[in-house]
Amino acid sequence: MREPVELRRQRIMSVVESRGPVKVSALAAELDVSVVTVRRDVEELTRAGRLRRGHGVARPLREP
Repeated sequence: MREPVELRRQRIMSVVESRGPVKVSALAAELDVSVVTVRRDVEELTRAGRLRRGHGVARPLREP
């Protein structure tokens, strides 16, 4: 069964906030979803002002 979008995005936020910059491919593997899905989630979280994105990396607003 698929995980709800908001729950998945919250998991992305938790990982990024606790570890600092994380590769999108690593997040995809950890969450068992496609890279495209994570990229879309990271884009939406960036638009919402909750994190920053770089070249293939999701970054917290403040580094840990």
